[in-house]
Amino acid sequence: MNNFGCSYSMLKIVLSIEHIRRLLFAAAAALLLCSNCWAGEIRRSVPWDVEDATLRFRIEKDHSYAQVPDVYVSDLKATKGPSDLKKSKTKGQWAGTYHRVNGKVYKKGIAVSLATTVVYKNQKEYGRFVALAGVNDRADPNASVSFEVYADKRRLYKSRPLTKQMPPVEINVGILSGSKELKLVTTGSNMRGRRAHWVNAGFLLKRKNPKVSYAKIYTAGYDPTDFEAVVFTSMGKRVDSQLLWTRRGEPMEILFDSSHGSVIYYAYLVPKEGTPAKYKSTPSAWEPKAGLVLETRRTSKIYPECHKLPGLLRVWNEVAEPVGRSMVGNIHHGFPIHRLPEFGSGNAKKGSMALYHYKGFFETEKAGQYIFATASNWGSHLLIDGKEVVSWPGEHNYRAGIRGQKQGRIRLEPGLHKLEYHNYIPWGGMFTLAAWQSPKGKLGLITRGDFLPVGRYVATAIGYNELTKDGGSFEWQIVDDWRLDDRPGAPALAKPAVGAALVQMRFKVIRAKGTDKYSYRWKFDDGKIETGQSIEHVFLRTGMCPVTFEVLEDRKVVAEVAQKVHAHALWDKVRPEPMNIQTFEKAISESDFGRLPIGALVNLYAFADGLERAELKQQVVAALMKRVGELVVEARHRRFCFELGRHLRSAPVRQYEQALRLFTGLWEKSTEDKRVQQQAMVCQAELLLQCFGKVKEAGEILSQLEKVRDLDKEAGQRPVRSKPSVAGHRFGIIRAETLVAVGEVQRAREMLENLLESSKQGSKTSEKVKHMGMLRHARLLAEARDDPVQLDYAMEKIETILAEDPVKMLMPSLNLVRLDIHLARGEHLIAFHLAQRLNKLELSNYYKLEVLVRQVRALCGIKAVEQAKVIYEAMAKDYPYSPVVAEAKKAIVEVVMAGQGQ
Repeated sequence: MNNFGCSYSMLKIVLSIEHIRRLLFAAAAALLLCSNCWAGEIRRSVPWDVEDATLRFRIEKDHSYAQVPDVYVSDLKATKGPSDLKKSKTKGQWAGTYHRVNGKVYKKGIAVSLATTVVYKNQKEYGRFVALAGVNDRADPNASVSFEVYADKRRLYKSRPLTKQMPPVEINVGILSGSKELKLVTTGSNMRGRRAHWVNAGFLLKRKNPKVSYAKIYTAGYDPTDFEAVVFTSMGKRVDSQLLWTRRGEPMEILFDSSHGSVIYYAYLVPKEGTPAKYKSTPSAWEPKAGLVLETRRTSKIYPECHKLPGLLRVWNEVAEPVGRSMVGNIHHGFPIHRLPEFGSGNAKKGSMALYHYKGFFETEKAGQYIFATASNWGSHLLIDGKEVVSWPGEHNYRAGIRGQKQGRIRLEPGLHKLEYHNYIPWGGMFTLAAWQSPKGKLGLITRGDFLPVGRYVATAIGYNELTKDGGSFEWQIVDDWRLDDRPGAPALAKPAVGAALVQMRFKVIRAKGTDKYSYRWKFDDGKIETGQSIEHVFLRTGMCPVTFEVLEDRKVVAEVAQKVHAHALWDKVRPEPMNIQTFEKAISESDFGRLPIGALVNLYAFADGLERAELKQQVVAALMKRVGELVVEARHRRFCFELGRHLRSAPVRQYEQALRLFTGLWEKSTEDKRVQQQAMVCQAELLLQCFGKVKEAGEILSQLEKVRDLDKEAGQRPVRSKPSVAGHRFGIIRAETLVAVGEVQRAREMLENLLESSKQGSKTSEKVKHMGMLRHARLLAEARDDPVQLDYAMEKIETILAEDPVKMLMPSLNLVRLDIHLARGEHLIAFHLAQRLNKLELSNYYKLEVLVRQVRALCGIKAVEQAKVIYEAMAKDYPYSPVVAEAKKAIVEVVMAGQGQ
């Protein structure tokens, strides 16, 4: 027995030594893994789990992420704090209070005032404290709050001062072992009432981890759409994973099974082409049953069959194209989350449609009848475990369901359940809302805390299969944006610049060869250069933006990575204003407009126009006109060219030569796009005729365009429409004006009558009466000489009349109003040439004199006094006693006297 005991003791010692030896070997292997398997090393001491992988990422648990807690402080009794926080609440119940922070709604939380300390008793099973801390949307704009977390007397966290314009900060801190209390402290200034919020605040339990986690994989220098992702634990065991979203210029987003509880995982990127079957992803094999995911898709037209769920599902699966997919906090959105420039809200007029699909997983503790409700703009359908519970089909707004009127019931057993929510609406709009009520509970919004938690991992290092490749790699993140509000109901000033945004991004080195001897340099296509391991840069446009990242050793470039990043507005940011406007203002002021990408200048023009920044707009226009060749050559900017041309010839600007140059360049560079080329020709002719009085040149362009249009019709390239297009209508009006200018009034009349006939079957009496009222109103508005808005409104009425009845272009009374508007705007040259054309018409003595006196005023406006005197003398000779002649004389005298006074 003693021998056995001795042998047993010796065996334990041997086993302990062997155990220690293995631990030391594992530690040594880990060190070798960190030092040798990264890019640039001569050989790899530890083999990869996936030999065919191009890249390997070490991903570690992100402790800066405020995960949904296991225990909410709002369900606990506070030992110190406001009286209502000391009261014990029933666990799991919602008291009915919403917390609105930075435009978002939260359901679980506590609200406190300044200089408030709330204390909770710490429990042994609590491992970490998590929360989102922010300022209520109703707080004073100047109010600021700092949030602090203490374990007994030791401070664990302190935030920077926050305002209501800032998003809530994420808090995730480990609780010190042996601490008895956790203190939540708020301090600040200008705060009235309980405007500081700790939302989704609570504790993570020790040894408990989410079953599903999320990670972003940045593939600088590679296209993520070329790869499959395969995930392994640190011990070499493969776990299930699924791609959440990937797009060129964006990080690859994956969900994976994290139920093993590892702090470290490895994600391998394997090329899709030639990938062994065992590494190919099989989405149907594993479903990440946690969190809430929103996917947006788009169609090119409206599908009425979407009114019913089976039709909506068919369109979703067979027709709609993906726009975006991301994790979201709740089913409550009042504007499109996935906003992309190529799918601007202006496309809604073309009949495109947005389809939204939410999918999330939640657990129920009690069996019973559960109520689910929906409120939406246009049709919505809510399903639980694949069964439709509530449906609100058809075209409608959300108001009839905002109080839970559209609801359905379903019996649920304890356990895991899947929720799906479908909605469709014309592109550019969105309002979705889902609520639920547990047995004996209250109806409330479904928010982030109702779904199973999702953990988050972050890439900390990268390895390359290509041993000779240096390991320079980086990640990028959108930090903030400044955009014009393009949502339905946005202020009118934002409408001309839909989609315009400036984007602030942060770039950070992941790892380069595992050494500190390197320095880093970042180059951008706007000419700016930054240095450092982590830098921020403001892109003055959205879209794909090239970045060049350089790794330097002793000032020598040893690695260079070129990457195009997708700059876009933050998906879920509610406010269009930036958190720090000075950052964007500085980026604009320090930019060399001569070196900026042409797309950035186009974006800045729209931005300055929408914000009514006249000085900035002038600077941008000047830069654009120096680079007309670059502007007109890109097809995506040609629509903007027409907007810019209208601006250049507008009353406040009157840069007719620049506008003509722009349209000429557009005509010359758009040979492959006949539609754009023909529109440019019409604009050219219009400028030559109206602003320069070059009737012959305008006529030649229009004659050439007329031949092209006839040839296109004969060739069948454009079917003859019963109703002319807007461009065709403008062509007809300008062609008729050129005919009037050369005295072919009858031919012009016939052309206008044909144009009228092609657009409708004659003019109705009601329309004639309407036009008389509009003309009378325009005449009154034209008298507001000092109000540009009223003058613009008056011209809009004239243009509407001409669009509906082109023959009225020959109407003297209408043209007198046109002349008055041009004169009031200061467009004297246009008024002079218009008066010259009107003199070709057969006018009564009254109208002839009225036209001539306006022509004299126009000449006086351009300081052509001698020419004005010639017309006046002819008027005085033929109509010596007319008061109109006296008006002409008065205009000339005023100009002469003003000149003498100078």
